Amino acid sequence: MFQRLIANIADIVIILPATLIYINRQYLAKELKVLSIYVLITFLRNLIGLIYNFLLVRYEYQANTVFYYNVHNIIGFYLIAYLYFILLKSIFWRNIILGLTAFFSFFTTLDVINGTLGINTPEFNKYSYPISGIFITFLALAHLYKILKELQTDNILTFSHFWISASFLLYFSCTFYMYLFVKNTLNVKGIDALQFWLIDSIFSIIFSLLLSIVFIYSKNSTVVNSK
Repeated sequence: MFQRLIANIADIVIILPATLIYINRQYLAKELKVLSIYVLITFLRNLIGLIYNFLLVRYEYQANTVFYYNVHNIIGFYLIAYLYFILLKSIFWRNIILGLTAFFSFFTTLDVINGTLGINTPEFNKYSYPISGIFITFLALAHLYKILKELQTDNILTFSHFWISASFLLYFSCTFYMYLFVKNTLNVKGIDALQFWLIDSIFSIIFSLLLSIVFIYSKNSTVVNSK
């Protein structure tokens, strides 16, 4: 019961950054607009999950939501890669991002061939999850290093760009191992899937809260970009 409650809270709390996006929409620079799209598709994925949970509890209707998570993982990576393509403006880093994206696309194709993008698939993407986790963690670290090196703001804690990479770094580095071993773990008899996803739910809540900070300070990002 506790695990399901935390999972539902994790799905609901994405409303916070979504609401702040609407409130501060006039202050959204290009990179924050890209991040807003990521928040929107995450909100839609979570909403679908909540609806399916309601149908399960109320009518005992069994439905598989894995497909939506697989699609979200792939679309989300491309959005985040484009986000860092904007933030890491040097030719070197942009070439790195293009190379990582091409590499990711190759293994995403393998996931498609494996059938994990079928609407009724019971399996998570075998390659896309761990690869996207590694690449996004790498890009977040690179961007944080850039921020600390260039010191674009007097107070880093009110700089939305800092919170973008801090949120990605925390979530993807802390949940990476789950998606790396998710298939084998969930196939082991006696393991409660809700207990397994409790860790992901906790970090999803933290992730949404950190994304909220991004949009609280979105006006500061506009000021820095205008300099």
